[in-house]
Amino acid sequence: MAASRLQELRADITDESYRVAILVGIASIPFTVFLSRGLVFDEGQIAGGRITGSPLLVAGVVVGYLYSERPSGSRRAGVLTGITGSIAVVLLYLLNLFATISSVSQWVAVVALLATPLALVLGVLLCAFVGLLGAVIGDWARTTALDRLPFPRKE
Repeated sequence: MAASRLQELRADITDESYRVAILVGIASIPFTVFLSRGLVFDEGQIAGGRITGSPLLVAGVVVGYLYSERPSGSRRAGVLTGITGSIAVVLLYLLNLFATISSVSQWVAVVALLATPLALVLGVLLCAFVGLLGAVIGDWARTTALDRLPFPRKE
């Protein structure tokens, strides 16, 4: 079952209909890194910090708006945007991990290394959810909210 989901994800990533969603996810990476830069570059910061999800949420809203009337579906596009944008979260996590390992005891470093795969999977899943949430908002804005505006919408 899990293998079929991974094959489906691989097919979606290579599908040309989702190219814009993937590019928007890639475009969110520098903004996520920039807005979370204090996490890694703060000398007093060890083992923790915050990674902002705002750029990924905005990317999801954009993708949801763009894909709302496409047959490929805005929700799947939002998930792909989130997965693509999770590259920033993985990068920031790994940079923080290296900074933490170099400044803590060996026991804490081993625990941090052992927890890394689980933390990375949870980070990617959370990013996929944020992308999905943004896509739902963008889809709603295009299909429902814009119809309620007092002026006619140009098609």
